[in-house]
Amino acid sequence: MSLEMLNFQLFGLINASANPNPFLVKFAIFISHDLVTIFVIGLLALTFFRPKRFKIPAIKAAVFTAITSIIAALIDKFYYHPRPFALNLGHKLIHHAATNSFPSHHMLAMSSMALAFLLFSREKLVGSICLALAWLVGWSRVYLGVHFPVDIIGAFLLALFINILGNLVLCKYLEFRESQQKPSTHI
Repeated sequence: MSLEMLNFQLFGLINASANPNPFLVKFAIFISHDLVTIFVIGLLALTFFRPKRFKIPAIKAAVFTAITSIIAALIDKFYYHPRPFALNLGHKLIHHAATNSFPSHHMLAMSSMALAFLLFSREKLVGSICLALAWLVGWSRVYLGVHFPVDIIGAFLLALFINILGNLVLCKYLEFRESQQKPSTHI
């Protein structure tokens, strides 16, 4: 079975039925649209109103999310994968343009912010909650019919890669900067 066929089958399992539960639809729409905004406001509030230890992960989250957004824009420019509804698959429950499906920008941003806290700070609980919310957003995008599962998984993996690579580059830069600031011991 090809990856594309597996993607279509998983989409069929997650996407809403022809007669979905109205409460579940409203919940998914809230998660898909409003939770992202609440998430960003919540992280900003933590950054400004909590101890200093939130500032560095928040800065990393902002920078890494900006980088992933630029990469996603480049992917959009050079690669097109249709959304499920553009292929007449499943049930689309929200309005969305037939733009590139891969990767999910919602999942990419949410994952990138969450991973900055989960992987590179002492705030593991905050990071874990944020990552769970990111996956909930990913589920909602598939359930509502605007993304495939591979769009969600790909977005997560891209966010993970950029967070790890970005943190390595930052650590190397800080090591280099520190070594340049030490007085020379050579005579």
